[in-house]
Amino acid sequence: MREIVLQKDRESWLRIHAPVMDTYFWMFIGRPLTPGVREVRVRWQFGAGHRFEEFDLTIVSVRDPAYLAEKLTLAVHQAGLKGWRDEDAQPVYQWLVEGVGMTPLDNAVRGTKRSGFVLMTFSRFPDTGGNVIVRLTAVETDRAQDGSPLDADGVSMPER
Repeated sequence: MREIVLQKDRESWLRIHAPVMDTYFWMFIGRPLTPGVREVRVRWQFGAGHRFEEFDLTIVSVRDPAYLAEKLTLAVHQAGLKGWRDEDAQPVYQWLVEGVGMTPLDNAVRGTKRSGFVLMTFSRFPDTGGNVIVRLTAVETDRAQDGSPLDADGVSMPER
């Protein structure tokens, strides 16, 4: 079941519905005002006990590696993921500039990078209108840095 919840009703909705849900997410679909940006979508996914599980950002835009890398880096920074440090921003930005700018544009690009306890997956691929679609997903992982998600107590939950 999908349900749209207005921001003003969020606290009430969480109090009533979230305790019995295993997973839920909040989604934002932006109305881009920047020339060349066609679409912006963000999804925050939560699990049992309102524990953060995943942040996912997609932007459809003209190819501008520096601009797109900056926006993706700022999004991860502002997500406030546990283990993210201010000094993580520059290396992530450089990694994203390389990923967005990789040629030829007809090819898809995919990469994974860890920064502290944050594991990021990046992809870039062309759309039919001559733009690029970039997507960045970030998850918090355990201190063993094996890519496992954390349970509500912060303990690693290796996939089986």
